[in-house]
Amino acid sequence: MTKKEKWLKPHNVAEELNVTEEKVLSWIISGNLPVVDFDGSGDYRIREKEFHKFIDQQQTKTAMALEQLKMQIEEEAIIFENLYEWMQEEYKMLTTQYQNIDDCLLDVLEQYKEGWERCLTSGERAKAQVYQEAMMEIYNRWEKPKQDYQQWLMNHEKRWQIFMAQLGPMLETNAGLMAPADPYLALNMSQVKSASTMDSFVESKRHQKDLFQALYLWMKRENNTLLDHYKRMERTINRVVDSLQRKAKKSSKSMEFERGQTFQETAAMLYRQWEKVRNDFNRHHLLGQQRWSQCQSKVKMSLANSRSYSSQSDSVGHGAKMVSTFDDDDQEPEST
Repeated sequence: MTKKEKWLKPHNVAEELNVTEEKVLSWIISGNLPVVDFDGSGDYRIREKEFHKFIDQQQTKTAMALEQLKMQIEEEAIIFENLYEWMQEEYKMLTTQYQNIDDCLLDVLEQYKEGWERCLTSGERAKAQVYQEAMMEIYNRWEKPKQDYQQWLMNHEKRWQIFMAQLGPMLETNAGLMAPADPYLALNMSQVKSASTMDSFVESKRHQKDLFQALYLWMKRENNTLLDHYKRMERTINRVVDSLQRKAKKSSKSMEFERGQTFQETAAMLYRQWEKVRNDFNRHHLLGQQRWSQCQSKVKMSLANSRSYSSQSDSVGHGAKMVSTFDDDDQEPEST
């Protein structure tokens, strides 16, 4: 005796899956759930075997979607990790460039001091006064931007602690114990301890991606602020040079040729020293695209290794599309 075929109504499917009947009807209309309408009245019937087949299909689609999500999160974590490391290197280089400006002004001040002492010894008081005025010109214009930069540096630790506190739920530890010198400590301590299931593994990778994204954005903000301080020092030096040249012209017009010549010499001293620093920064800036290309290559290599590993170790999602990309025409993030 053959087993009688069992039929279901849309509301039976809705109750079984704990969804609304409207949702079931949307599956029917889209063709995902085969039905039979015996009299054309819309009173649908669903074969039980078709219903179970539909469930199996959805399970397969769900598994593929989860695998694709896992790959996306893994690749985004790789991208943001490398972006963060790249931004760290840019920050270190820009810090060096700023220190070069400081060293430039200190060297020029030392030359002015030597000139002042030499002129006093030889009795050239007019020239000695010019060197003294040139030193005061640098001190007066340099003092405020220098103080602002030093205050910004002193607040670095405080900004970091506020940033770590804002991460909040992302970290399963006391953010106050972490320091900027070891951001990977935060990453390691935020990992989900058990990653034996797909959900916990995806959550762990999501934590990793979110943390590196936050670290990258924080470092980018720090880098942009440092660049603002550097540009401010550039403007300061240009103003000092312009001021010394104006004084040279004013002295020459008033027939104080010795003072005018000495002012011109002090302006030339500063400009020569500043030109070396500026040329070094320009080289750093021109090589920025090369460093960005190296970052891209590193990311692509990491992505390729990750995809190769995934294709060898995973049995689900062989046909899944890789959703995270990092192409050659990607633009360098604005920083330096």
